Amino acid sequence: MLLLAVTLSVLLLLLFNLLRPFLPAARPPPLITKPSALQNLLAETFEHIPDIPGAPRVLVLYGTEYGFGKEVASKLCAQLAIAGFAPRLVSTLHYTLLDLRKEKFLALVCSTTGDGVPPNEAADLRDALVNNKFSVPENCSFAVLALGDRAYPHFCRAGVVFDNLFGDQGRMLERVDIDQEDWPVIDDWIESFEAALKERTAEGDDDDDDDYLPPAMEKYAQAMENCTDARYSRTQPFKARIVDQALVTAPRTGKPDDKEVVRVEFDIEGSGMEYEVGDAVGVVPRNNSQHVTRLLLALASNGDEQVRVSDKGDLITIETALTDLLDVKTPKAELVVALAQNCTDKAEMALAKRILGYDVLRSDGHSASSLSDWGKDYLSQREVFDVLGEFVTSTLTPQELTDLLRPLHARYYSISSTPITSPTRIAVTVDVLRYSMLNVEREGVASTYLKDRCRIDQTEVGVFVSKNPNFRLPKDEDKHVIMIGPGTGLAPFIAFIEERVETEATGKNWLFFGCRHEKQDFLYGDRLREYEEAGQLRLDTAFSRDTDKKVYVQQRMREKGCELWNLVEDGAHVYVCGDGGRMADDVDRALREIIQEFGDKSEAAAKGYLEQLVEDKRYQRDVWVS
Repeated sequence: MLLLAVTLSVLLLLLFNLLRPFLPAARPPPLITKPSALQNLLAETFEHIPDIPGAPRVLVLYGTEYGFGKEVASKLCAQLAIAGFAPRLVSTLHYTLLDLRKEKFLALVCSTTGDGVPPNEAADLRDALVNNKFSVPENCSFAVLALGDRAYPHFCRAGVVFDNLFGDQGRMLERVDIDQEDWPVIDDWIESFEAALKERTAEGDDDDDDDYLPPAMEKYAQAMENCTDARYSRTQPFKARIVDQALVTAPRTGKPDDKEVVRVEFDIEGSGMEYEVGDAVGVVPRNNSQHVTRLLLALASNGDEQVRVSDKGDLITIETALTDLLDVKTPKAELVVALAQNCTDKAEMALAKRILGYDVLRSDGHSASSLSDWGKDYLSQREVFDVLGEFVTSTLTPQELTDLLRPLHARYYSISSTPITSPTRIAVTVDVLRYSMLNVEREGVASTYLKDRCRIDQTEVGVFVSKNPNFRLPKDEDKHVIMIGPGTGLAPFIAFIEERVETEATGKNWLFFGCRHEKQDFLYGDRLREYEEAGQLRLDTAFSRDTDKKVYVQQRMREKGCELWNLVEDGAHVYVCGDGGRMADDVDRALREIIQEFGDKSEAAAKGYLEQLVEDKRYQRDVWVS
């Protein structure tokens, strides 16, 4: 059925492009001026306020790196508004405008990123709490929802840290830790929080006094406008021109294990943005126009219907929303629910029941976000258009589809340049994602946007700097640096090495790099060899598929274990970047074994030694789960 839907979509796409000139002309969208910092703050904070005089106020704080934390916090606000509360939504980035002495109820939704650290926008709040410059007073009752991923070693650690720092006196609920996007558990927590609020809100206990937040935001926004670091962010990126793009792998040959990696450079001159090696850049992508067109076809839309992406947002065309603001790849359970509620085919109804694990016409209190185990696997292998193609008897309006899609999130890439030589340019190293799923060719949103659809000196891309204070070179240039970065984990280390060379650091630079094939995906191979020949870098490589027996970076580390140990004992800083699943764990295990063997330590002592390196910021990791 999916193959038939895809075939029909291709034919309809061709027909749509032929007929589009004869369809009614799309009205140009209304001219929308760039909102000020104050307008953005007010719009986000008070989006969910109900028209109920004196509704009890609730502060909902969120800390997010990729946007899921905000998505959860927004749903919490929507539910609280329905229940008669006045939720105000604020990013942890803006914590300094808050006065918790004037808050009765606080909910924090916080994700964990990288190697168990808070999102960048929550780091300052964490530091303020640690240093007793900010606190949750006794009058403020709170609850924490921690978001994380069990594939990482420090599951939900940021939420755990905040829950502990908030103290015990005002805790309304025990903290709940969420694995990935477990919406049924999230929905249960939202219900529990709402119930706890109702218990604590006596009849007639309304908030009739003026809210302190609007005037506080006005002062705060004025300061933001004058602060370069705060001017550009995930919600207000800088439009940077692409000034260079180069393939750093060999051209694709069509083999299944081909890699395609590009170096892309952005011109940030005039932005005032500053960066350091170790930081990342957030890229706000645009969806492929072909993917947008096939969704418009499924809606029987020519693209100019007006929709709102948020309840109080501006009207824009559905084509603009699908291109710039909405995730058209990742379907939610709610999409299946909506399709099942108005489909007329028994087979489609049966499919919906199998996906969701229940009959939507007899939901019996099931969460609209719940999925069967089979349904989770089903949706993980499909994009939004695939799901629409399975429910051909069901129809959605453009606004209904808009309400059922996730926001399009920024993608983050480690910076591969140094401000010493490129203060007004930022380079990134991008693994271009192309793959086949269900016999259909697929692609990554941001990577193919940068590789295929952006033009040098023509395309402007929304970018912002994402600081990473937990991944920094030692200030003492006499210190040795050991870098372990297979694949695109090399990205920040190209900048590390360049900066160390430019500053004439006297400490040794040692890189362990691994990839599949030396001739295909040895990223920056020529440059690394030049550094090696000049005596500026020691380079150990592992090309896993060039020999009959696969070899990986952790094996190279064990082979050089004695030298590694001696360098660590001499004060070296160790850095790991790349896949936070198997690779990072294998490297961590190899380090412990090296410390144990060559440091003549017990297993427990070796583990403690490595933990002390972390505490001393001599063992830093920038990892992700692919």
